[in-house]
Amino acid sequence: MILHPAAVLRRSAQSIRHAPGLRRFGPLWERLRVPYRRMLTRLAGQHGLPVTIGGQTMRLAPDVVNLNWETVEVESYRAFAEAIAPGDVIYDVGAHFGTYTLIGVAHGGPAARVIAYEPCNLTRQYLMRHLRWNGAERQVLVRPVCCGSRVGTAVFYHRPDRPEGINGLLPHDGLSETTVRMTTIDREVEELGLVPALIKIDVEGAELDVLKGAAHVLDAHRPRLLVSLHPTRLAQVGANCDTVIEWLKAHGYQADVVGEDQEIHVLARPISSLNSQVSTLEGVES
Repeated sequence: MILHPAAVLRRSAQSIRHAPGLRRFGPLWERLRVPYRRMLTRLAGQHGLPVTIGGQTMRLAPDVVNLNWETVEVESYRAFAEAIAPGDVIYDVGAHFGTYTLIGVAHGGPAARVIAYEPCNLTRQYLMRHLRWNGAERQVLVRPVCCGSRVGTAVFYHRPDRPEGINGLLPHDGLSETTVRMTTIDREVEELGLVPALIKIDVEGAELDVLKGAAHVLDAHRPRLLVSLHPTRLAQVGANCDTVIEWLKAHGYQADVVGEDQEIHVLARPISSLNSQVSTLEGVES
């Protein structure tokens, strides 16, 4: 297998940066960061840098690829991929620059559709570029709106100069304000006519509002859910992880923690479907 030159450079940088005895040279790495990024961008060319995330190789812009990207949210990516069935309609709420969206397309096959929600203009530009580089444009509908518990407009906090993962509906140090359109998943399903089999939600503390805006869809269509919970951000709105999990239980969902890092990643499935699976297994065993 012939490795892409940019991938070789990145792999070498990973080895050096994390080599025993060299980790303490933080100031040196900061000085080398700019020329490293410049060279990586040059080698990546017009089609991005190949990176394997969640077991899926995808091409991404070099300036958004961390040295340790392969180790980020490993359990969450795995749970998401395993929850996808061929031909699924997937709603990616908080799509960022598209890693989950691309995994959705890859695992859902040619009949799958992904609706990707990303209200930040700059981040959405990266998302569109990544869809193009990975041949996923025809299967993805990008929606330039945020999701919440109501339809209207909302203040959105973001970095205008880089696609930060902390962009969202809650204030944060160093973020600028802009106004974006807000919708609900219930309204989206009604207008698009695309019923989700799986919804992924990663919205920096606004997860409960997104779920409330999807209450009818959850009750009527029982999609599977992957929700990233942000304890610190939830506290800003007077909630916590248990608040979200209890809300899911009240709507007939069993929530299981599938990964923990800065966030707590929860896979939620309708209790009715879990009971059906158990009954089927018992029938086979008997």
